[in-house]
Amino acid sequence: MKREVTETVTPGTVVADSLLNDRKNNFLASIVGAGEAGYALARLDVSTGEVAVKAVPKDELRAELGCLEPSEVLIPRALAEDEGLGWSVSGDVPRTIRDDWMFETDVCTSELLRIYGLQALDGLGFQSGDAELVRATGSLIQYLGEIRPSGVTHLKPVRVLRPGRVMLLDEMTRRNLELIEPMRGGEEGGTLLDVLDDTVTAMGGRQLRRWVLEPLVVTEEIWARQNAVSELVDAPELRQSLRDALGGVS
Repeated sequence: MKREVTETVTPGTVVADSLLNDRKNNFLASIVGAGEAGYALARLDVSTGEVAVKAVPKDELRAELGCLEPSEVLIPRALAEDEGLGWSVSGDVPRTIRDDWMFETDVCTSELLRIYGLQALDGLGFQSGDAELVRATGSLIQYLGEIRPSGVTHLKPVRVLRPGRVMLLDEMTRRNLELIEPMRGGEEGGTLLDVLDDTVTAMGGRQLRRWVLEPLVVTEEIWARQNAVSELVDAPELRQSLRDALGGVS
């Protein structure tokens, strides 16, 4: 009988519930250089299917990764010795160095078109000047295909995140405000997230965590979120019905 490895597990591609915190995303990230502009940073959560990418200035990469908390980072070999990258990526995060050709625009474009069944990338929100964003995103999809040859059928459309929508919070700010972890390591509770989190589902908990780490700065979006909350505050019966219905969602 022929024996072969059918699937590999890495920190950023694990999906077993027993190995994951269901109220926190398990992100696989990819970073490619974008010259003086900085970097392109893509993220993918295999367990939820979330895929997103954004351009990040050099002096903001460390803060972005701190908010993202990736479990694994893909890096092209040509970028492996980049000093700015070495300073930004925590030593605790596994780095997977990949051959440069795996991050080439043509290769990554083909992979994205194939997996999403499209004829052009504008269907995913990419624009003509987004080559680095395409490379970062496509490299994630390609890597995932190698690790999980059986395929992943629940990937959501890519979200191309444009600058100026959310406020970037650096490590010191997150720690001093005790947003998601107490200032004194080892303690439990007492963070803003602990106070706010009355969600009944894991997906709700993950969404709230991202909202806390990425506060909005666009006035229209802030008002829209506040109006949505107000609708449910003013309708307690509807709110309870929704909580009861969502209580059965894993």
